Amino acid sequence: MDKEKVIEKFSRHTLLKLTEEGRLRSVKNLLPNCMNVVDSEIKNLLINGYEGISLPAIVRRSEIPLEDDQIGVGFTSPYLKSNARVKGASVINANDILLSYTPFDIVEVGYVKRDLLVFNVFEEIYRFAKEYSIKLGVWGSIALEILTTLNYCHVYSDLDILIEENTHELLNVFYNKVIDLENRFAIRIDTEVLLGNGYGISLKELFSEGSTVLGKSINDLAIISKSTINN
Repeated sequence: MDKEKVIEKFSRHTLLKLTEEGRLRSVKNLLPNCMNVVDSEIKNLLINGYEGISLPAIVRRSEIPLEDDQIGVGFTSPYLKSNARVKGASVINANDILLSYTPFDIVEVGYVKRDLLVFNVFEEIYRFAKEYSIKLGVWGSIALEILTTLNYCHVYSDLDILIEENTHELLNVFYNKVIDLENRFAIRIDTEVLLGNGYGISLKELFSEGSTVLGKSINDLAIISKSTINN
């Protein structure tokens, strides 16, 4: 699999279920400067998982150069230690992947709703997006909880969502809905817009002052002119 195909198929925020060999490779390739784990926690984070459930790898931009078939990934535990999640970053090969779930796939995965604000707000914004035919995805803690059933979310959890690039008018409608929900429920909603060129940008930054936004991809960061985004 060449690099362009790897990048196209496994974009940022995609969750990956790995083979046993892939998990062992993630331990071998663990990046010392991109982790806050100690040796006793590595097996749980990367191999054993928690409560008998293996954690998915999260596709991320790598801080080191990659071979054509390699993918930068991160792992994060569902539990806090000293008020922070246990995290690690590593590198795997494309053939280490059993299944992949984009943020848009996660929305379609059935889940048991917990009585938390983040789930209530997610369901309201899901209905709103559906009404306006806006393609919605989720990432971050809520995506990890939906896929694993582990309790990643808590009473103070933010909501991390992804929407596809759309007309400026519809993006503005969605932006106003996000602001309304944040004000009504005192919750932070981190909304990323996936552009057609593969970069993700902040919806709030798009509607802030200035003529450019920061774009993030699996490869790099880029300054993008707002004039090139659908108007």
